[in-house]
Amino acid sequence: MRLLNAGALLAMGMVAVLSGCSGKVAPINPPTPLTELEPELRVEHRWVRQLGRGSHQYHLKLQPTADAERVFAANHDGRVEAFAGQKGERLWRVDLDTALNAGPVEGGELLLLGGMAEVIALHKADGSIAWRSPVGSEILARPAWHREVIVVHGGDGRIIGLDANSGEERWQHQESVPSLSLRGAGDPLIVGDEGVLVGTATGKLVALSLHEGALLWEVTIATPRGRTELERIADIDADMALADGVVYVSSYQGVLAAVALAGGQILWNRDIASSTGIIVDREHLYVTDTDGTVWALLRQSGATMWRQQAMQYRSLSAPIHQGSYLIVGDYDGYLHWLHKEDGRLAARTRIQDWREYWPIPDDMTRLDESRKVDRAVSVPPAVRGVRVFAQDKRGVLDVFEVTRVEAQGTE
Repeated sequence: MRLLNAGALLAMGMVAVLSGCSGKVAPINPPTPLTELEPELRVEHRWVRQLGRGSHQYHLKLQPTADAERVFAANHDGRVEAFAGQKGERLWRVDLDTALNAGPVEGGELLLLGGMAEVIALHKADGSIAWRSPVGSEILARPAWHREVIVVHGGDGRIIGLDANSGEERWQHQESVPSLSLRGAGDPLIVGDEGVLVGTATGKLVALSLHEGALLWEVTIATPRGRTELERIADIDADMALADGVVYVSSYQGVLAAVALAGGQILWNRDIASSTGIIVDREHLYVTDTDGTVWALLRQSGATMWRQQAMQYRSLSAPIHQGSYLIVGDYDGYLHWLHKEDGRLAARTRIQDWREYWPIPDDMTRLDESRKVDRAVSVPPAVRGVRVFAQDKRGVLDVFEVTRVEAQGTE
C-alpha cells in the first residue's frame, strides 16, 4: 500500500503535464490573489501560543477543541496542552513519547488522540494518561466517541471499536485499501446509540453496528475510474454531516451524495469532490471542493444556492459555523468569513507570527529561515461563541474574538 500525503497530492495535481513534444511544463493554477473587502465583522486578536514544531508540513487532523473555559491542542511531536480560553494561561502540558496525527477529540472527561500505532486517552482535568491502546495501524482520522465506545479508523483500512473506559478492543472490521490512496482516513461518524458510518479508501460508505462492528449496509459513493492509479483515487476522507436521517458524504475525485440512513439509498448526488468536509444547518449544506470553491446547496435536493470562487486554489479547509457565517482557512494562514446567505466575504484575518507575541520555546531556538514555513490552516478552527481558536501547520494556536461592525463603525 502506498499512501500519498494530501499536500503532496495537491502539488502533483497542480504540476501540469508536458505539452506536446516541446517538453515544456504547462503553467500551474496559482492561488487566487486576495482582494480588498469591506468587513462586516470585526476580528480582534486575543492571544497566541506556539505548540512546538507543529505538523512538520504533513496534512494531519490536529485540530483544537474547546469547552466553555478551556482549549486543548496538540502537535505532531506528541505535545498536548490545555489553556484557559479567556487569556491563554497554560493549565497543563504533557509530552507523549509518540507522534500524534489526529485530535484531540473530547470523549466525556477524556481527550482522545490518534498516534502512529495507538490511541491515547488523557484526562481533561490535568493531562494525565487514562489509557493507551495499541491498534497496530497508523491512526490518521480523529476518533469518534459515544458513551462506552470509541471508534477509530486506521490507515490500513481497519475500523476498530474500543472500550471507552479501558481502551480494550471490542471489535474490528476490515476494509480494503488500494495500492495508492491519500495519506488520510475518513473520520467515523456515530449515529444515535447503535450505528457508526465510515467512508473508505475505495469510495464506499459503510454502516456498522456500534457495539459489535457488524456490517449493516454499504453503498458505493465513488467508483475508481481512469487509466492511472492517481486518476483512480476515490478516497472518502472528507468529514461527513448528518441531519434528519440523511448523511452527506463526498469523495476526493467523485461525487457529493445524500444517503438515507435507513438502508443506504442514494437520494441525490452532485459532481462536487472534496477531501476536507461538509457541514449542514437547517436547510443547507456547505462544502469546500478540491479546487477551493465554497458551495452552499439545498439539503433536500442538492440544488446550488450559491458558490464562492474568490479563494480558488488556496487549499481551503472544511468550513465551520459561527452564527450566520462560515469560516474557512487557507494555505497561507488566512481565515475567511463568508455569510451563509449568499457567500459574500465578510471578514479576513491571518494567524499571527508567534515570535512577535511569545518567547521562542527551548526546542525551537534555532530556526531554518532558508526553508519556507508552511502556514496552512488545513483544519477548521474551534468556535465557542464569539471566540475562534485556530491552529496552523507551524503549530501556532491563535485566538480571535469576532463582533459585528455596525453601519456607523461602532459595535
